[in-house]
Amino acid sequence: MSGDFYRLTFTLPATLRLGVLIGRHQPCLHGCVLRVDEQYQVAIEGQYRVRVFDQARTFLRVHSKGHGELKIRAVMKSPARIARGSDTVWIVIGAAITFSESAIEPDIGVGEPDALEELLLAAERG
Repeated sequence: MSGDFYRLTFTLPATLRLGVLIGRHQPCLHGCVLRVDEQYQVAIEGQYRVRVFDQARTFLRVHSKGHGELKIRAVMKSPARIARGSDTVWIVIGAAITFSESAIEPDIGVGEPDALEELLLAAERG
């Protein structure tokens, strides 16, 4: 696969590498192709953007279990037929796996109220 497919690439963090096999992983969801190279660079290709994210979510859910919160910087390259090019994607792993399509790194902050939440809680208490 290549060329007319969406392609998500990211480097697997060292804490998640144990037990991850090098090479092509099968079976994959929705006809996607997932490969891991010797540097633990993960590449997932598929016909639809959402299906590539689904495959990444499944892969990371298995390999991140019990590792806590993580952020992984990734790149989503669009097919040549779509003028979008490539985008930075942040993969946020915590209670769920989330994809943040932004060059700005997300703040996980799970369990800690931000300033606005604290103001709202204080207002509710009177």
